[in-house]
Amino acid sequence: MNMEQWISEGLSKILDFEIPDDLIKYIMSIESENDLNEYMKTLLDFDNSQHKGFFLELCKKKFPSRAASQPKQKKKISKNKQQDFISAPPVQEIKEPADTDSKSKKKTKYVNLYSQEGKNAQVVLLKGRHRCDCQASKHDLVNNCIQCGRVVCTQEGSGPCLFCGNLVCTPEEQKEINSKTKGAAKLMESLMERSRPKGWEAALSHRNRLLEYDRTSERRTRVTDDDSDYFNANSVWLNATEKEKLEKYQQSLHEKKHGSRLNKKMTFDFAGK
Repeated sequence: MNMEQWISEGLSKILDFEIPDDLIKYIMSIESENDLNEYMKTLLDFDNSQHKGFFLELCKKKFPSRAASQPKQKKKISKNKQQDFISAPPVQEIKEPADTDSKSKKKTKYVNLYSQEGKNAQVVLLKGRHRCDCQASKHDLVNNCIQCGRVVCTQEGSGPCLFCGNLVCTPEEQKEINSKTKGAAKLMESLMERSRPKGWEAALSHRNRLLEYDRTSERRTRVTDDDSDYFNANSVWLNATEKEKLEKYQQSLHEKKHGSRLNKKMTFDFAGK
């Protein structure tokens, strides 16, 4: 089993997911033990004995020459049935200059998604004020609107509430506004003039209009049947002669429907003719 296969199987076992080839290649390209230590801290939990053991074994396999070049630090000498330990002088490590080509190449940096850096990388913050319903779970909290209770995050930012239009700002800004100074007045004016998303005014006016219709219970819709218009005596599409005929026809239908029974004639056929 080569080194890359060993790293892939080991990390897959302790992290419970398949390790991509790019990540393994990046680990293999690390030339310093300190750099390896810093990177693996973002990937592994060193408080876990299994993770720590894998890292130590990786260092032994990846940097075997360094472990072999270290001399024995203590020599055991027996004299007069007493054991003295003599420490060997430290050997100065000579670092070979790295190739200029390897330095010029920019290495790919992998970030642990469960770390704070990884969480920040997943959060997208758009420029300007935009409606966001994260409830300050993804972005930082600005404040709550004291009028409608909306939770405002940094994506919506300080300014008029995007729901009710009431001013929402951070506690620091509110403290400065409460000071009633000239700077507080300018800050208040600048916050209230911050632009809202495109179409916000139209949406707000439409919402208020619907609420007004619901409050007054007025009927605002009317269905016009074009076909029934031709049978209406007052239709603008009929000329005078057609209107006169239609009025007589409607009058005859009304008399048949609502006329007296005395004027009705009935015919009985007893012969079956």
